[in-house]
Amino acid sequence: MYKVTISGSFHRHLSEINEAIQYFQGLECEILSPRDVKVVASIGDFIFVSSDIHRSILLTENRHILSIAASDFLWLVSPDGYVGQSTALEIGFAVAKSKTIYCIQR
Repeated sequence: MYKVTISGSFHRHLSEINEAIQYFQGLECEILSPRDVKVVASIGDFIFVSSDIHRSILLTENRHILSIAASDFLWLVSPDGYVGQSTALEIGFAVAKSKTIYCIQR
């Protein structure tokens, strides 16, 4: 079973991120982050989803980064080519950890 972390803009691509979660769950992959993209709170532009245990930007980002480190690969959701600052950081971390990064272009 592959372990997967999914990255992308929650503001722009939340439904596509949810589709990716469903797709990989259907392949019996373990989704490390995010597990559920139901929006439950926000601080400024930062969105928290129900799988974010803590409502702290730092703790949420750290958990997501640790998920990338524990994943077999990172799946990037960016159907329009947009990559924000957080996602760029996550891609850089994945590269630093020699994680394979996949995405599709529609």
